[in-house]
Amino acid sequence: PRAQCPDQGRFENCRLREAVRRGVVEDVEALLSGRAEADPNTWDGTGRTPLHDLCDLAGRVINVCAAVKIMAALLLMHGDPRSRDRRGETPLEVAGRSACSASDLGCPSELRALVQAAGMAPEGSSLETGTHSAALYRALEMLGEPRRSQLARLLEVGGLQAVCEAELQWRSPPPTEEAVLAKVGEEMKLLEKLPEVERKRAMKRLLLEWHPDKNAERLSLATSVFQFLQAQKAALIRR
Repeated sequence: PRAQCPDQGRFENCRLREAVRRGVVEDVEALLSGRAEADPNTWDGTGRTPLHDLCDLAGRVINVCAAVKIMAALLLMHGDPRSRDRRGETPLEVAGRSACSASDLGCPSELRALVQAAGMAPEGSSLETGTHSAALYRALEMLGEPRRSQLARLLEVGGLQAVCEAELQWRSPPPTEEAVLAKVGEEMKLLEKLPEVERKRAMKRLLLEWHPDKNAERLSLATSVFQFLQAQKAALIRR
């Protein structure tokens, strides 16, 4: 039966495996969507799926960023990190192999974190216990939107404990400079309705709050806001 043949007798599946092995992100994404609808769990004559190949070749034949994007595409189309080849090996186990030599560093930590998160690697296995949060967040950062949010929801990344300030900022990014300036501008419009004495007092408070000398951790933003306030100060107080 066709279902028992390599690539399940479909040319699209063969093309998908070849695109994964070459690390061509655009071809992989095109074959998984649209009319092609290649199977992310298709297998070759040894039972290896695209995820097996990706975990084996990433970092050696395929660069890390491309590998992460291909992994995301496969997982979002329900690629199975626990599918076994004819030797009984899963992509999870391929990713967890130790490096064979000094020149072979094994599966990159970012890709390993993704496949572990997707497969929920059990404690006590030969893989790392749990998911390496820092590597997982680095992998998600490589994706960009909307793939980053889609995969984060799939992997339930929101349930991970933040391990550093960088992760906290990733989850709750600070507002952009444009957004901060817009907010300060709105605040100044409200001050226009106050008496002159109160306007001066409020302006002094804002200038003090955004003075660059008091905002070393956000110096660039503070400088922009402070300059904006200085430019608007005279016009506000004269009202």
